[in-house]
Amino acid sequence: MKSRIHPAFTVAGVIFVVLLCAAAVRATPSILIVPLEREFGWSRALLSSAVSVNLVLYGLVGPFDALCSHLWR
Repeated sequence: MKSRIHPAFTVAGVIFVVLLCAAAVRATPSILIVPLEREFGWSRALLSSAVSVNLVLYGLVGPFDALCSHLWR
């Protein structure tokens, strides 16, 4: 029997789930700041600077990722 779901909908569903998981991972530092402060004794400034470095690197890698994906096709 032939499947009634077009493969594009399957791809779109998988991409939606992956982006949802990525957004959840990006949001976890704000939830974990207080437990990390208590457990390891780290300051809020140290934790915030680590998150800031993560965001800056994420932004700096974007153009190179776009270039690689453009050259790969």
